[in-house]
Amino acid sequence: MIKNWVTEHLYRKKSIAIIFNNKNEFLVDQLVSYGENDWNFSGGGIEKGETEEQGLLRELQEELGTSKFKIIYKSKKLIRYNWPLKVSIQRFLKNNEIYLGQSQRQFVLKFVGTNSDINPDSSEIRKIKWIKRSEFKNYLGFPNQLKITEDALREYNTNI
Repeated sequence: MIKNWVTEHLYRKKSIAIIFNNKNEFLVDQLVSYGENDWNFSGGGIEKGETEEQGLLRELQEELGTSKFKIIYKSKKLIRYNWPLKVSIQRFLKNNEIYLGQSQRQFVLKFVGTNSDINPDSSEIRKIKWIKRSEFKNYLGFPNQLKITEDALREYNTNI
């Protein structure tokens, strides 16, 4: 019971979009708050009253300027991780939120638009890039990021 309360209240809920296109490339982005070699998949926090899917699609619209995505698969795994103390303190000072870290679910999505449909919000995203799966190791450098991504794609059972 206490464990459920901690997970529910002290971990920010987040959805991650593993987006692929017709060329079997994956979209990664670099947030303005990231270092030059830090990349991630798009996504973001789930607001009160939203489902994970609704929050994900809202975040993609806000961050990438388009809604031309089709959710293909929702991972069964919920990944929970702690932030460095510095990050928790910064979030508290900026947003008056107390979180130990995030609880995130990964989704596999197909991009059904054209590259000209994507208009990243420059206040949040520095760069975007389409990469091949074989390039993941060059871009996914956060702790366990590569493993979590590969696990979600294996769970979906894709050869992309």
